Amino acid sequence: MSRRVTLNLGFQDNTRDVTVVIPDDEPTPWQWGERLSVVGKPTPRVDGPLKATGAAHYTYDIELPGMLYGAILRSPWPHARIRGIDLSAAEHLDGVRAVLAVEDREIRFAGQEVAAVAAISSDLAADALKLIKVDYETMRFVLNMDRAMADSAPRVFGSGSNVGRTSTSSVGNAAHGLEVAANTIEATYTTAVQTHVCLETHGAVASFNPAGDRLTVWCSTQGVFSVRDDLAVYFSLPPDNVRVVCEFLGGGFGSKFGATPEMIIAARLARAAGVPVKVMLPRGDEHRSTGNRPNSEQKVKLGIDRDGKLTAIDLVQRGSGGIGGGAGSAGPFKSVYRCANIRTEERNIYTNAGPASPMRAPGWPQGCFALELAMDEMARKAGID
Repeated sequence: MSRRVTLNLGFQDNTRDVTVVIPDDEPTPWQWGERLSVVGKPTPRVDGPLKATGAAHYTYDIELPGMLYGAILRSPWPHARIRGIDLSAAEHLDGVRAVLAVEDREIRFAGQEVAAVAAISSDLAADALKLIKVDYETMRFVLNMDRAMADSAPRVFGSGSNVGRTSTSSVGNAAHGLEVAANTIEATYTTAVQTHVCLETHGAVASFNPAGDRLTVWCSTQGVFSVRDDLAVYFSLPPDNVRVVCEFLGGGFGSKFGATPEMIIAARLARAAGVPVKVMLPRGDEHRSTGNRPNSEQKVKLGIDRDGKLTAIDLVQRGSGGIGGGAGSAGPFKSVYRCANIRTEERNIYTNAGPASPMRAPGWPQGCFALELAMDEMARKAGID
């Protein structure tokens, strides 16, 4: 069953009565002028006292009985092949309980994980890393988009191209819109790579049960369920046998979704040692290895008619998130302003640098930066607001 209700809808000084049909099992919607008990009223932050007094528990605060401290050895080379790893000296250091090599033998960026240790203290773990001997076959690398696009450039991914598939979108006829425009501008805008700089660095504490078939991970993450599912697949466990805990998150901004390498390494070390292991990344590793907002080069063309209405928006963009994708910035160009003729073209350029990861509305800050500057320049050229 349903009921007919007349509601006063709209905004201050611009409301009207609207009759709507509402199912009986749904509440009557809010209407203009109603007094609300929560919205618009001061509400104390439930987590305020915990954070202000230091009682809030972050991953960094987790301390378990018998816990070890993990550290990760990272490649100093942006492109190399690992011919061999000698872990023996680290394994025999007093106080070291587990040592492992990371499976991937091809290095594609400086800072990529190579090996890891778990020891009774973080200082001892750092000492153990210095004892690991790695035989690297260094290879040519590329860090610049122009050089990466050259035919002679070293390939980031084997024989694959450093230039990703071009993504295009078109509505109307942007070329014609520029031809008939009364005013046009053409400009190139660039943005730099940015890293997330989470106040709490990436990290995890991992613990297996004695039987080795149940895993608990305390981690700094935005997605407890995506971490659970990733770890379940990696360790061939039923999802119900993986528990992920994140009481408070010290910042993520898009970089902390899914089981990141340090979480998997912490769990591998914990399984090998038979006790919980904590791995919290130092700040340098946070910048190099945990993700970034890709850079961009955006070539923008705009056209307007004599009344100042847009006749065309045209974007040709490229960007690099190192070994990761997601460098597009066309979102704002396709949706912010009303225009009958819009064309966008985007491509990823791969380089030997750390991987991209989502960062606060991926692509939109770069795109808004270029589009709004172009609109300002167009207004200035046309002599209008």
